[in-house]
Amino acid sequence: MENFYYKALEQKDEYYQQTLHQEMENQQLVYRSQMYRRTLLVVIIATVIVLMVALLAVGYRIRMLRQQRAYQQSLLENKLLVQEQKSRRLQQEAEHQKTLLHQANEVVAFLQDFILERTEVMKKLNQSGDALIYLSQHEWCEIERTLNAIDNNRFANLREQYPTMQEDDIRLCILSRLGLSNRTIGNIYCITISAVLHRKLKLKKEVFGETNPDVTLEQILKS
Repeated sequence: MENFYYKALEQKDEYYQQTLHQEMENQQLVYRSQMYRRTLLVVIIATVIVLMVALLAVGYRIRMLRQQRAYQQSLLENKLLVQEQKSRRLQQEAEHQKTLLHQANEVVAFLQDFILERTEVMKKLNQSGDALIYLSQHEWCEIERTLNAIDNNRFANLREQYPTMQEDDIRLCILSRLGLSNRTIGNIYCITISAVLHRKLKLKKEVFGETNPDVTLEQILKS
């Protein structure tokens, strides 16, 4: 009985030790599980915080970039507006200057025509009608001198630039500059209108080297 009793006590003690050991292991498992959950929770919270901070930083950076882009766009628009206004102002000034120059040219042309019309040679040419016209050497010199005075030495420069031109060619240029009709020029040279046109065409090609049929001798002399 004693052996049985001691054996029972030993079994009970062993059972108690196993139970106690099992409980300690369970407690450790529970503790570890709790620590894992807490650690995981902390990691999740930290991750969320990091993500929120990153999102806030990205959002702030995006806002700053948008503001900077909007500011640069505003500067560019203002610069373009200023340039457009300046260009428009310069264009208006250029148009105004062009208008003034045109008006001045009209005044100069009027004064030139006024002076020419009051020369004795022009009076003679305007009153000739369809009759033959004779101009003396003195009259040729007078009209050329008048044209040089009002045209900034146009024919003096023409003689200097084309020294091989014949005197008849110079006179044809003078008559063309005066704006005389081909009929009047024909009456001076005693030739037909077609002959006048032929002489102008020949002079334009051989002397001035102009082959464009749309460019007249008068336009060449004005330029």
